[in-house]
Parts: sequence; structure tokens; C-alpha cells
Amino acid sequence: MHFSQRFLRLLILLLLVCGLLPAAAQPAITVTLPTESIALGTTQTVTATIDCPEMTCARLDVTIHYDPEVMLVNIRDSGIGTYFSDRTDLRLLRNIIDNEEGTLRVTTSVSSQPPPPDSSVFLQLSITGLALGESPLTVESINLGTDVVEDSITIVDGAITVIEGPPSLRVLRPLNARSGPGTQFGTAAALEPDQAFEIVGTSADGAWLLLLLPDDSRVWVESGSRFIEISGDLLAIPIVEFQPTVTLLPTNSPTATATDTLTPTSTPTPAPTDTAAPTPTETPAATNTPTFTPSPTHTPSETPTSTPTHTLTPSATPTPVVIIAVANTNANVRSGDGTGFTVIGSLRRGQSVELIGISSRGTGWYAIDLEEDEPGWVADFVVTVQDDPSLLPEIDPPTVSPVRTQPPGQPRNTRPPQAGQPTAPPAQPTQPPAGDCSVFQPQSPLDGLANGISTFYWTLMPGADDYWVSIFNESGANVRLASTGGVGSSISIDTSAAAIGPGGMFGWEVTAFQGGQVLCTTRRVNIPRAA
Repeated sequence: MHFSQRFLRLLILLLLVCGLLPAAAQPAITVTLPTESIALGTTQTVTATIDCPEMTCARLDVTIHYDPEVMLVNIRDSGIGTYFSDRTDLRLLRNIIDNEEGTLRVTTSVSSQPPPPDSSVFLQLSITGLALGESPLTVESINLGTDVVEDSITIVDGAITVIEGPPSLRVLRPLNARSGPGTQFGTAAALEPDQAFEIVGTSADGAWLLLLLPDDSRVWVESGSRFIEISGDLLAIPIVEFQPTVTLLPTNSPTATATDTLTPTSTPTPAPTDTAAPTPTETPAATNTPTFTPSPTHTPSETPTSTPTHTLTPSATPTPVVIIAVANTNANVRSGDGTGFTVIGSLRRGQSVELIGISSRGTGWYAIDLEEDEPGWVADFVVTVQDDPSLLPEIDPPTVSPVRTQPPGQPRNTRPPQAGQPTAPPAQPTQPPAGDCSVFQPQSPLDGLANGISTFYWTLMPGADDYWVSIFNESGANVRLASTGGVGSSISIDTSAAAIGPGGMFGWEVTAFQGGQVLCTTRRVNIPRAA
């Protein structure tokens, strides 16, 4: 009997192996990856779904491929959707993203609980469009539990298509938007950091952008502001002819009793030599000045000169004068009227700024409105003034010129300097160099920073004798500054989280110097950093 049982077991096993006996049917499971379109430069959450019989899929171990040239992937929250995350006994074991190779892997422990009802989302991803094109989403391998064989799983591949979205603007730091395209217009809205708005128009000169707010109102911001980041096809932005419905500058009404002001304004002008010419035409003047001693001082020729137009002129002089200047090169904004003062900002070529005064020391430097506690100062040779600068009031600049050991506002470079490398760009000369900045372009990296050492490359700018690379975080703060210490077209910088701080997106640009003065600055490249 014992032999017969062993023989029977071996026979059943042999029949199963040969397929002569039917095996237990495996449940059908379907995994569907997302197929979505997102706008270039925007971030969107996409989800993958699963159709699996209850208690069959008890764990998750999935590896997915994508094109890192087209999109950047981040795991939102834990990365797993409600199908797995709502099981209290399940733990996330691994969450790995490689945005250089284009792979991600999510692994969980095994759960003994059933999935929540009506839940099909097993993976949620945060996708950022990096370049126009299509990135397929494909599963390399998947394990849904010990009782699930891979052959029973149907995979529906997905794809992410990055399209050219509408032009948009993201605010990097608190910014005041105005009611019209100019600094003479009042503040219409206070824009907070990390807000994004659709750009619906531009001024004729391109210096101002019209934004659409969530309440359907429209406001203007300067296109050259360092507190914004623009994305999308800017050539698609229409030019908007601004027609204000309210008078921009305060004007005095002609109702200021012109008849009362005629008398005092005309009495000092007549000379005693006119006493020999009394005529009956003095009657109108006499009606205007009943309290004065009758005299033939008001001749007919004086009556038309004492018009309401002249009397309104003195009363209109308090109207503030708005004088705009346009930067004719990329230039520094300093805390005082000289190159020895701290750099507190910068101007881009073509950027418009409002001048609020001129140095009382006679240096020729202009004070500009930075919407902060203290004004900024720019040299007269870096801007073109669009009105008469003699109308500007004199402003007393700071009296102490601080010594600059590095560009202010920048963190110190903790890496040892290269041989002969200066600690900061040298002082600027008195005359700006000339050059075509269009030839000065960033070359690499254009798709992503390494979480370690990154090497930056750019084209050489004719005439430049020093180059500085600046790295900015998502808030627009400069987190790293490094100099080539001379002529060079590349430099290696530590871009790890330990060196430049945490964050997923960073920007970098190169500034070329000639004789210590800013010659040109490249466009800023905004790219993600590898996880």
C-alpha cells in the first residue's frame, strides 16, 4: 500500500508536468500605465492602475523604463497608490529613481489584508516635461505576490507626450504686479512665490508681460525681472495695446477759481510807465479786482496773458516725474554710487527701470526703485535715460564704501580655490566693453545636474578674461558661485545636496568679465538634479 501511494503521487506529478492534467487556473490581472500629454516645463501627476482579483495581488515590485531626455520623474508621496498604501500592514521597502538611465523601481512588503474597495491606483508619479517629444512607459519586470505568475499579468504600456504649452510665468520671490505696463502705474496685486500664471500679452516694446490671474483679472509685470521664470513659446504671445481707463498722473481741475487767481498773478507784472495810457477797456479788469485801488495798471494786453492756463501751471508742479531708463548691457546694481559698493542685484540688457534720483556727490550714478527698504544704484553709462535726467532729485548715497571680498549675496565657495583663482570678480572699470552677447551660450549640462560633481561648459565670449558660474535653487537664491580664475570654457562644481542644498530643480548661468566688469551673461538653464 505504501508503494502504491508513492507511485500514485509520482504519476500525478508526471501528468502535471506533461500537461495531461489541468492545473489550477491563474486569475487574469491587467496593469495599465498612464498615457498623458503635459506641457513643456510643467509638472503633472499621472497614475498607473491595476485590475486584480481580491487578495490575489498582495505586494508590489515593479521596474519601469522611460526616456530621461523627454521627462523627469519623481515619486509623489510614497509613490504607491491607494490599492497598496491603504493596507495598514504593508511597508514601502524601496523607492529608487534614476533620471540618468530612465528607470524607477518601487518595492513593498507582502500584505495579508485585502485592497480597499473601488481602488485601482497602484502607482502615482510626478512628471516634469523637459523637452518636446514622446517618452514611452514600459514595465521591465513586475511581481505582485508569491501566488501570481508573470504570465498571468497583461501589461498595457503607456506614453508621456511633452507638448508646447501656453506661455507661462512662475514667480520666484514676492513680486508686485502693476495695473499697467510701466512703473508709473499702481500696484494691482501681490504675487507670491511658486505661483504660476498664463501669459496672455506683452507690451509693444516687450518690456512688460500681461498675466491672467485666477479671478480673471489681468496685471502687468516686467519681463526682465529677476524674480520670475518664463516658459513656453514666447513668440506666440500677442502684443496688447494698453488703453488706460483712468488718468495715470494726478492733474488739477480747472475749477480752481481762475477768476480769483487772475488778480494776484497780474498785479506784480505791470510797470508804472503804463499810467499814461488809461482807457475804458480797463472795465473787465476792474470787475476782477474790486478791492484794489483803481489805477490804469491793467492794460488790455495784460488781460489775455493772465489766463487760467498760467495760473494752473504752478499748482501742477507737485505732480511726480516718472523717468524710465533702459539697460544697454547686463549690469550690476549696487548699494552705493560706485563700483566699490556691494552688488545687490542686476539688470538685463533691454530691461526698463524707474529712476528715482541721482547721486548728490556728482558721480552721475542713478538711484533706482528696487521695491525694498533702500534704493539700488546703477552707473550712468550702463543705461539709456528716456527723459531729462535733470528733473531727478538729488539723493544722498551711502558714505562708506564696503570692501568686497566676493560677490555679495552669494555663499562662499568651500572648495579650495584653483591656483591663481581670485576670491571675487575684480572691480569694474569706468567704461563698459562692447560685444555681441548672442555668441555667449551655455552648452552643458542642459538636461540635468549630477548629485555629485557636474562639469559646466560654455562658448567663449570674445574679450572676456574671467568667467563665473552661478547656481540657483528653486527659490531663485544663489547657492553656489565659482570662477575659472581666467580664460576657460568649463569648470567642475560639486552639485550634491550636501554642497548646494536639497531640491529637485536648479538653474545655472555663466557671467563673462572683462577687466572686472560684466561683459555678458548667458541665459539661465533650468534643469533637474538626479535623485
